[in-house]
Amino acid sequence: MRIGLSLLLRIVVLLPSFGCRVSQPVAGTAKVETIQSWEVVVKFFEDGNAIDKINKVIDAVSRIGLNISKMEQIFLSSDKLEIRISIRNCDGRIANKLELQLRSVMKIEYFFIRMI
Repeated sequence: MRIGLSLLLRIVVLLPSFGCRVSQPVAGTAKVETIQSWEVVVKFFEDGNAIDKINKVIDAVSRIGLNISKMEQIFLSSDKLEIRISIRNCDGRIANKLELQLRSVMKIEYFFIRMI
């Protein structure tokens, strides 16, 4: 009797998991959102510790909640540092907030934002 109930229980539990399923293709179009990328160019007045400036820029960007996809530092002929940052998933309002954040922390000679 136990063996019969055990087999019956296995059949009842396992039978629904084996079967033919016919799935219908999903009709319609998927909405694809474009991801806006922005390039931020920051040029500093004074020369000095470049690592400290880079750390402050990264801290300001992360404080706003943005992610850096690419960062490039350029040392100009006048011994000034220029940093180019590519940011994804950002809009113009947040990029302007980044400018205000950076200007409150450091002396910036040039700040330029453009959408890529």
